[in-house]
Amino acid sequence: MDTTIAARTLGLIALVLALVVAVILLATGLPSARSAAAATTPVSAAAPGPGVTVTGTARVEGVPDTLRIDIGVNVVESSVDVALTKANEASAALLKTLQDNGVEERDIATTQISIQPQYDYSGNTQRITGYQVTQAVRATLRDVETAGEIIGKAAASGGDSTIINGISFDLEDNEALLKDARKRAVADARAKAEEYADAAGRSLGDVVSISEASIETPAPYRMDATMAGAAEDGAAMPLSPGTQTVRVDVSVVYSFR
Repeated sequence: MDTTIAARTLGLIALVLALVVAVILLATGLPSARSAAAATTPVSAAAPGPGVTVTGTARVEGVPDTLRIDIGVNVVESSVDVALTKANEASAALLKTLQDNGVEERDIATTQISIQPQYDYSGNTQRITGYQVTQAVRATLRDVETAGEIIGKAAASGGDSTIINGISFDLEDNEALLKDARKRAVADARAKAEEYADAAGRSLGDVVSISEASIETPAPYRMDATMAGAAEDGAAMPLSPGTQTVRVDVSVVYSFR
């Protein structure tokens, strides 16, 4: 009997001790629990160190490689039928000359077709004296060096009804210029960063980031070249494409050592 009571007493004491130990462990935290919590707690990224942000700029010039011309025919006759027939014939001859000289069909787009009556207002009356028919296209010539010769031949083929309303130069193949401008812009940024680092008594470190702030590619440069009548014997027209500029701006962040 006494033995049974003693055993029960020891069991109760052991249970109480176990509960006390559990409470203490929960209050203080188990090492393993703390390790698990540390493993899952997000760590904020370290703030960036001292450095400098600079902007680099580069401009690179290139010669235009494309010419666009607004060319067509303008015919005035007493009847609309005659005016339209002559305009169609002159326009067809002009287009054929363009294509025969290497201008692809996809590079020729119709820009104007119009038929306008011509009036005589003398004597306080309005009287139709004839009809004006205009047909025009925009042709893209992708070889500037031969463009003058092609334009001269096309103008001659249209005869005295030929009209040229203007030309524009464009720089379409500018990838090489952009690549060069980007390199120059980054070099310009580094030169500025080195100046700031030297002024601050620091050494320039690594590049932290580069962003392209802006790119400016030239818009087609249009020249007025209004002309009526054919070039004599299809003589080549003198052209001067000049140069166009590609500009690149970059923003570069450098660290300090």
